[in-house]
Amino acid sequence: MNKMNNMHFTTGTEALLLGMLLKNPGLTYELKYIKSFMFSSTPNTILFSSIEELLDQGLIPEVSLIDAYLQSQKRYDTVGGREYLNYLEKQTSAEENLREYERIIVDSYKARVLTQMSAELPDLISKSSDMEHVLNNIRTTLDTLGDSSGGQSTEQMKSILKSSWDIIVERVQNPGIQGFSTGLSKIDTATGGMIGGDLWFLASRPSMGKSAVACNWMLNQGMGGIPTLFFSLEMSKALIMERLLSTYTKIPLSNLRLGLLNQGNMDLISSAMRDMKDYPIYIDPLFDSNINYVTTTIRRYVKLHGIKIVYLDYIQLLADRGNNATHDLGAISRKLKLLAHELDITIIILSQLNRGVELRDNKRPMIADMRQSGYLEEDADIIIGLYRDEKYTPDSKFKGLMENIILKQRSGPTGTVFTKFDDTTVSVRD
Repeated sequence: MNKMNNMHFTTGTEALLLGMLLKNPGLTYELKYIKSFMFSSTPNTILFSSIEELLDQGLIPEVSLIDAYLQSQKRYDTVGGREYLNYLEKQTSAEENLREYERIIVDSYKARVLTQMSAELPDLISKSSDMEHVLNNIRTTLDTLGDSSGGQSTEQMKSILKSSWDIIVERVQNPGIQGFSTGLSKIDTATGGMIGGDLWFLASRPSMGKSAVACNWMLNQGMGGIPTLFFSLEMSKALIMERLLSTYTKIPLSNLRLGLLNQGNMDLISSAMRDMKDYPIYIDPLFDSNINYVTTTIRRYVKLHGIKIVYLDYIQLLADRGNNATHDLGAISRKLKLLAHELDITIIILSQLNRGVELRDNKRPMIADMRQSGYLEEDADIIIGLYRDEKYTPDSKFKGLMENIILKQRSGPTGTVFTKFDDTTVSVRD
């Protein structure tokens, strides 16, 4: 029995996991089932709790901050002081092992609980005159342990039908789009808005306007108080802000960039900044192409700021160029689709179309034009291809118009929605 008990005290695995979190605290958001009380030692329980408490306060729990926090909470000596923190920092392990460490710790906690329950059961039975009470205690313990083993989302058909009916009634009472608005009524009507769990793709050839469309949608959503997170792999924060200001004020972007502004322009920009400063828009100019950083940041900002919509500009920059690019992009899009579903958010991915478009007479995008389209198409709920005829035909009769070609929509029709596009102020309108 003692040998079995010792097997279920996983201090070594706990040290590896905690060491990983000390190096990259954001990985805490990747953990799904583990709770502080599941650790098999008091110091590890306190440390994990401290990391969670600091993250909940919006702080990054670096070792020096944890050190000060433990002292302020008078838990420093219980943990083992800086010596134990230094020991954990020296632990080395691949981040890919995170989920396996979590599984081991959770399973070991369950084994300890079950072992203790089985040891106490004979005495509990002999002393109780109410066997139903004993059985209820056992059921409660087993149900509690089962809650961290999956199956929480499994429901009988009857309850699913009831919730589906409630949703339908709600839609009848409040007709219109069910998701968050893009700020463009025609796009909203065609798509139903941005619904939690959906993965969108905005695809086009370079310089067609996909970043401008994303910035316009984000600005409209920020004005509506919808918390939004924007990752840009090729634009700085300053450039993104200049685009947003140009769209908002209708001052040409080139004038902003060259400083060709009069006093009236300056007053307009100052007023716009006062309006925009409280919009719940968060911008991350991620120049380091790391999908784990992206997913961890999304989890963090969903928890801290209630993010509802995420933009990623653009997906090909997250994969290494080479023979495995198709596989890598497929893994990235699958991860983002699962994350959107798990967190009940909408993720909009910007994507380049391949050069094959240029070889056709009709250069309007098709699904097959998406780079590594097989995997991306499978994960997408909505794919919109962007096309401006004036980019290929300078004297086009469609000058100033953008075609939003809905190439795929899992729960709706496909087709083309026309919007106005102003190149000088990078703005999109119905």
